[in-house]
Amino acid sequence: MKNKFCFAIGAAAGLLAAGFVFSASADRSIRVSDQIAISINQASFTPRDPNGTVVDAFVYNGTTYVPMRAICEAVGLDVQYDAVTNTAAISQKNANVNYVAENDAKQAAFRHAGVTEANISACKTKLEWEHGRAVYEVEFYVGANEYEYEIDALTGDVLKTESETKPNSPNQQNPSISEDAAKQTALSNAGLSADAVTFTKCKLDTDDGVLVYEIAFVASGVAYEYEINAQTGAVSKSKTDTVSQSPNQTNPNATISLDKAKQIALDDAGLQANAVRFTKSKQDADDGIQIYEIEFIAAGMEYEYEINAQTGAILKKEISRD
Repeated sequence: MKNKFCFAIGAAAGLLAAGFVFSASADRSIRVSDQIAISINQASFTPRDPNGTVVDAFVYNGTTYVPMRAICEAVGLDVQYDAVTNTAAISQKNANVNYVAENDAKQAAFRHAGVTEANISACKTKLEWEHGRAVYEVEFYVGANEYEYEIDALTGDVLKTESETKPNSPNQQNPSISEDAAKQTALSNAGLSADAVTFTKCKLDTDDGVLVYEIAFVASGVAYEYEINAQTGAVSKSKTDTVSQSPNQTNPNATISLDKAKQIALDDAGLQANAVRFTKSKQDADDGIQIYEIEFIAAGMEYEYEINAQTGAILKKEISRD
C-alpha cells in the first residue's frame, strides 16, 4: 500500500558518548509503502508513541523507516532528545564510555605511520560508531601522502589503516588570489560596487587545465558571468544577459547574503574560512525555494550544503572524502 507522508529527513551526524546522534532536516512530502510488520526475537511488536498511539513503519526508496524511540526502548536502549539542537541521542544502558582521549588516538595513528606531528600538514579526527564499537577515525596528510586510520576508542588499538599518494592535479592546486579578490576584479570590470549587486555564484574550478574562479552576480535586471584566472587574477571570460524574475530564477531579494550562507555552512562544519577552499557558492531554486549551494574542501574532506536563502536553515548537507 502506498501513502503520502510529510516528515523530517535527517542524516547521522556522529556519536555522542556511547550513542548514535541524529539531526533533523527539512520537511518533505514523499510517497511511501506502509503496513510493515515488525518482530523482535520472533515476537510480534507494535511500535507506539509516548501517548500509546500506533506509529506505522514504512519503506521509502528501498529503506525501511521505523519510530526510533519505540524500537530502541524495546531492545533496551536509552533515547534522549535535545530540543535546542534538534538532536536525538541513542545510548546503551550501562555502556563503557571510558574512551581514550582524542589526542591519544591521533598519537597512536602517528606512531603506526612512523611520522611526527610536526610533519603533518592537516589532520581530522572524529568519534564514530562502526561495526558494533566506538572508533576514532583519524585522517592526516604528510606531503602528498594521505593516511586514514580507525582506532579502537576503548583500547587505543589500531583497527584499520589505509594510505595513498595523491598527485598534485589542477583541482588540488592552491589559488594565488583569494575569492574576495576575484569578486572585486569582476566588479571592477563591470563598473559596479559590491553593495549594488547580488552574488549568485562563486566557484573554484578548472577550464582547460587552468584554475579559475567562476563568478556570477545580478544587478538591475542584468546577469553578469565571469571567469577569473585564480593564479594571475586576469579576466578570462565575461558575459552579460538581461534577466526577468520568476520563481525558478535567482531572487536578488534573498533575506541572507551569500557570505552569510557560507558562514552558516562553516559554523556547522566547525571550520574557519582560512582552513577551507570554497569550490562552489551559488544561489539557485529547488522546488520553488531559493537556496544557496555551498561546497568546500578541507583536510581531504568535501562538504556540500544547501542553505535556505530566506531563513538560513540548513536544508541538506553531505560530507565525503575528496
